[in-house]
Amino acid sequence: MSSRLGAAAYLFLLSALPLVAPPGLTAQIDGEPIVIGEAFTLQSDILGEDRAVLVHRPNGYDQSEQVYPVLYLLDGDAHFHHTTGIIDFLSRDGQIPQMLVVALPNTDRTRDLTPKTSTDTANNFPTAGGADKFLAFLTEELAPFIEAHYRTAPFRVLVGHSFGGLFAVHALLSQPENFDAYVAISPSLWWNDASPVAEAKAFFAREGDSDRFLFLSMGDEGGAMLSKA
Repeated sequence: MSSRLGAAAYLFLLSALPLVAPPGLTAQIDGEPIVIGEAFTLQSDILGEDRAVLVHRPNGYDQSEQVYPVLYLLDGDAHFHHTTGIIDFLSRDGQIPQMLVVALPNTDRTRDLTPKTSTDTANNFPTAGGADKFLAFLTEELAPFIEAHYRTAPFRVLVGHSFGGLFAVHALLSQPENFDAYVAISPSLWWNDASPVAEAKAFFAREGDSDRFLFLSMGDEGGAMLSKA
């Protein structure tokens, strides 16, 4: 009880402190903003809704004529900030090329990122099954818009985690020609009684040495995430 009272008293004292800047700090408040990207809205006829899009341009983009690979990032509202930082850091260190990052915030995440399901999975996710339509939006509307308005190289990377990772695997297995590289982070391969795993085995047996790249990682989730992957 005493520790709770102590914490409450501490918070009360903090709230009572005057919000006065130290001497000499006021000049720093009027500094220049740090901008990591731009946002716009794209009207999608395929999805029947407006979709927010976030774009990060590489350092030096405006001062060059260079063209850049494009990384399409799912769950963009959650991952835009740290992903652009990682891309800039690795490219500055010469580990990867500079890239445009195009991030897609969600409207109905489950609808857009999951393939159709014929099992009991559908009972738990009533809006599921729109992955093919969302893939059509990415490839037929968004990518052409990006390539018409930015200097892009002919190399697309698709990155997603969890349901987004499931979507990336589904995109590879169903229409591999749309992207050159796929990054699936902890993909939900348990979906539809783990049917993506069986589909992947058949795909790789059929395709052999493909010129597409797949990077798949799995965290320490355990359980269904690992049991059939």
